[in-house]
Amino acid sequence: MMIADLEKHGVMLCVWFARALMFFLIQGVGLLAAYAVMGFDTSPDVFPSGLRLDPIHAGVHALWGAAATYVGFWLPRRAVGFVLSFAVFYIAFAIVGTFTNHHFGMMLGPGVNAFHWTVGPLALIVALLGLRERHRGLRVNS
Repeated sequence: MMIADLEKHGVMLCVWFARALMFFLIQGVGLLAAYAVMGFDTSPDVFPSGLRLDPIHAGVHALWGAAATYVGFWLPRRAVGFVLSFAVFYIAFAIVGTFTNHHFGMMLGPGVNAFHWTVGPLALIVALLGLRERHRGLRVNS
């Protein structure tokens, strides 16, 4: 797929990005259920790689995943704004996790921060493609 093709389908890319974040809902709810059974003081290290989130962080993923699922499947016209909000949040999350000692009670180690530094800018690129497509559509139709 060429960049021009991505620009033509930027809004739909945002919709599918939001739908893919349903994984966050599944991950967050699954981990919160596991913590409810095992105890909320359980170390995240007992979980497999990719699932080593503390309870607060799992809750953050569950909330973003629930919002993404709603937007992606039932409110797709809001996907561009949602993905842009998600990108800003996760880039801020990466900055806080990397450059400060205040992590809001979460365990934000190097692996988690690397994930945030990957998903945040990726979401920003997807959102900007969606905004660009919308801007071009408005200009052509006006």
